[in-house]
Amino acid sequence: MASWLKRILKYHVGIGISLLFFTIGIATLPSYGITWDEPENFFVGRVNLNIIATGNLRYLDDPNDLRVAPPLQFRADTHWERYPPFASTVASTFSWLLAEKLALIHPIDAHHAGVVLFGALAVWATHALALELTGSFVVGVIAAFTLFFFPQFFAHSHNNVKDIPLTALFVTALLYIVRAVRVGRMRDVLTASVVTGIAGATKYNAVFLFPIALLLMVCVKGKTIMNQRSSHVGKGVIFLCISVISLFLAWPWVAIHPADSLRLIYQYVSTVGRNLSVLFDGKTYGAGFDVPWYYAPAMLAVVTPLPALAFCIVGICTSVGFGFAKDAHTRAKALPLLWISVVLVRYLLPSTVVYNGIRHFFEVAPALSVLTAYGIVWVGNWLARRIGRGKRQIIILCLALFVIGHEIYVTVVMHPYQAVYFNEIVGGPKYASERFEFDYWGFSVKELVQWVNTHESNRKKTLTVNWIGFSSKYFPGNSFDLITSGSATDYVIIPHSNNFFSGAQSYWRERGTLLYAVQRMGADIGYLYATGIR
Repeated sequence: MASWLKRILKYHVGIGISLLFFTIGIATLPSYGITWDEPENFFVGRVNLNIIATGNLRYLDDPNDLRVAPPLQFRADTHWERYPPFASTVASTFSWLLAEKLALIHPIDAHHAGVVLFGALAVWATHALALELTGSFVVGVIAAFTLFFFPQFFAHSHNNVKDIPLTALFVTALLYIVRAVRVGRMRDVLTASVVTGIAGATKYNAVFLFPIALLLMVCVKGKTIMNQRSSHVGKGVIFLCISVISLFLAWPWVAIHPADSLRLIYQYVSTVGRNLSVLFDGKTYGAGFDVPWYYAPAMLAVVTPLPALAFCIVGICTSVGFGFAKDAHTRAKALPLLWISVVLVRYLLPSTVVYNGIRHFFEVAPALSVLTAYGIVWVGNWLARRIGRGKRQIIILCLALFVIGHEIYVTVVMHPYQAVYFNEIVGGPKYASERFEFDYWGFSVKELVQWVNTHESNRKKTLTVNWIGFSSKYFPGNSFDLITSGSATDYVIIPHSNNFFSGAQSYWRERGTLLYAVQRMGADIGYLYATGIR
């Protein structure tokens, strides 16, 4: 094979993998519905889109008077500190273009197309980062496909407008941070700065990029860091300043009154979700009070398919060795372990608010994928030394196909509910559904609404989605009114998550008639009851 073709395959195959992800993501969009937090995020995205379209900040004071108005009425929330707007603005732009201007798809699906784009970016950046760290075509491809079919990632890349965009920007920023630390090119410093600032305008967890960058610098440069401290300090100042400027440009509300805005953001981040009910291993805790210190690593362990988890553990062990290597190039390979450690360490404190499984630290998913690739290659090399070095590539290929093939199996069988997948450590989805937060975001609501529309001919009847204030227009093809909980209604939809909806489930199990239950791998995900009231 010609050297130029090898180079193209090595460095650009990630683009092909990400395009494949985007294509499959768009094709499967109709299977996924809107989730609990999205209406407010889409509202904020539309406000920001108006600011960009007109250059007028007045929409922050009068957000309902929109020049570029949404086709659907989203819940208004003007507590701007709650909603970093960048990803929501991208989603709103997709909705404006695909649904309103071109009339190609439903507005909710159009919003979600923007989320799929971020998912594809995360896949590309994971491949590029793994390749940057190791120089290995094999590690890059395995890492990309492991993330591609990681069940939680695949599902959330369809309808999580907060955590998936942050994950994509996080790994992209780290890619350029690694390049900036290794080579020191100013263009890499500037790119890393801009992406970091935009990540901050997407979700607050972007702040972890700064300690990761600092620790990576210390890890890679070692004792030599003091010899060029003026250069490193200068680039660090540039990185910080450009990041802040990018944040202000992407989030105009922060730029208007920075001090007050940052104070409100801190107050919100430190209190949001506090004492929210968290169901973990059959026990109920209060978020920010008594959630076990091992919640975050344990949740990562039980939602990762077992083959991938096993090789990830091997990869963690190899990363520890990388961190103590003599040469700087090898020490940089410890980044994924450093990355996970920095992000998760705060969750070891019971006072840290955490709930909804891995959603609040989703940005570690690409690191897990790279570690899994490390583990597969290490085990492949170990087996090759015993079986025959000439079979090394075949062994690694077989191991990779086993891991990725199992992920594909889970993704297909659980579709479109990969977000509620749990592995065999906790008995799979069936047993985990009773002992952990399960359908905490209303993933099953769309299918249940569609069931009513298919089986009920009387369009005058009404439907309630327990607790979740969804509009009837959020669901393509729906012709039933969705009314608030507590009102007289003909049908009740209850997502299956015992930390939120156990009371409603018990009530309607006794008083209503179960018409349909969404199920995957033996687990109930959501219920539809006829109330018999009217």
